[in-house]
Amino acid sequence: MIQELRREALLEQSKGIEQRKVIFVVDDEAMLLRALARVLRDPDYHIFYFESPVEALTRIDELKPVLIVSDNSMPGMTGFDFLRKVRADRPTIRTLMLTGGYIGAEIRASVAAGEIDRLIEKPWDGDLLRKTLRELSAR
Repeated sequence: MIQELRREALLEQSKGIEQRKVIFVVDDEAMLLRALARVLRDPDYHIFYFESPVEALTRIDELKPVLIVSDNSMPGMTGFDFLRKVRADRPTIRTLMLTGGYIGAEIRASVAAGEIDRLIEKPWDGDLLRKTLRELSAR
């Protein structure tokens, strides 16, 4: 599944990545990445899908995303830690956390403090998710 999304992203890259905004989507569940790929398909975006935050971190400098969408509950590094690291190292990248799990006080405080730009709970509303991506990637 992830290989298919990567192959599709490479094909789209040949269509002019420099003219579209780069967005990273990070979730360890392939089924959710496929669902997000269907919901987020948009000619204005070049979306790269990653199954781990560590993998996404290795591509940030190369691909220069304007926005990162991440699940929270993932093995190896939580989305919370990942997005906080992104914000600390690259403060111009906007961040959106999608989570279906418990949202603790620390996550809510990070959103309130601007360390994470937005939080959307799963199951997400497709229209709200697309609207939020447009808003965050426009800045």
